[in-house]
Amino acid sequence: MRPEWVLRFVATVAVIGLLGLTLSGCAGQQAKYPSKPIQVIVPYPAGGGVDVAARMVANYAEKYAGQKFVVVNKAGAGGEIGLTALAQAEPDGYTIGFTNLLAAITIAVKRGAECKYKMEDFLPIANVVLDPGAVAVRADSPWKDMNDLVNAAKANPGVIPVAYGGPGTTEAYTVSRVESQKGVTFNKIPFDGTAPMLAALLGKHVDAVFMNASEALPNIKEGKVKLLGVGSAERSKVAPNIPTFKEQGFDIEQYASRGFIAPAKLDPAKARTLAEIIKKVLDDPEFIKKAEESQLPLNYLDAEAFAKSISSMNERLNKEWKTNPW
Repeated sequence: MRPEWVLRFVATVAVIGLLGLTLSGCAGQQAKYPSKPIQVIVPYPAGGGVDVAARMVANYAEKYAGQKFVVVNKAGAGGEIGLTALAQAEPDGYTIGFTNLLAAITIAVKRGAECKYKMEDFLPIANVVLDPGAVAVRADSPWKDMNDLVNAAKANPGVIPVAYGGPGTTEAYTVSRVESQKGVTFNKIPFDGTAPMLAALLGKHVDAVFMNASEALPNIKEGKVKLLGVGSAERSKVAPNIPTFKEQGFDIEQYASRGFIAPAKLDPAKARTLAEIIKKVLDDPEFIKKAEESQLPLNYLDAEAFAKSISSMNERLNKEWKTNPW
């Protein structure tokens, strides 16, 4: 049975459009929205995949909003600090967030009552990106695939240093699944963001990084990094020549679903306006070209579809946590 907050969550999103139509008749009596810059909280450091995607959309949003979308990085605790700030923000439409939703859910599931936010504190606006997880190593690594990494871990229990996003993240979930399914143990080193993880990999402080595929592409192009596997159900357009985890005998799927959310009590008419702005950006030919050049894996979902996706993620992760916590 779905938890009560999920039912309220989906129901709230479903009526945004209807309420927006009702409220549109009163639009002439209300101040134009937005009438000032909108702050976009990114709960991760600058330079990572979430940050890059947020800034790309923000750069084009001004064209359709008539106001700047200002990205503010509030990193820490795997994303919990920034997400908590968003949950506690004034629901006036001038503070919204852009985040990895699967990571947000894993933190809430893992930390339970200790987590300073709940998923019911947020209202989905639109999903923008669906980025598969991946395992990256240096280009000169002797490992060619995931099983080479596992075999090295079997020969050196608890020794092989791997970087990941810290407890509660999607990377923590994947590392745990690899360990439990193959009976190995890594020397797991948490990092707060992708940029420092890649720096540690290239500096030979770790031997592998659990991350998102698109975030490794610049270093792959420069011949510094290679991928051992990706977490998509089928081979990803981001890395079409790299076998999936499942192709290599791992029952694991990992995605980063990145999108815009807002404080739960945001006025439905403002939520609808934000959704319209984001949709216009994603339909913009110049933006699409820029995203393709950056190999940003776009995957648009409107508010209702996004809410259903979040609900499905939440149900799956809660179920898995009860049987095999990560």
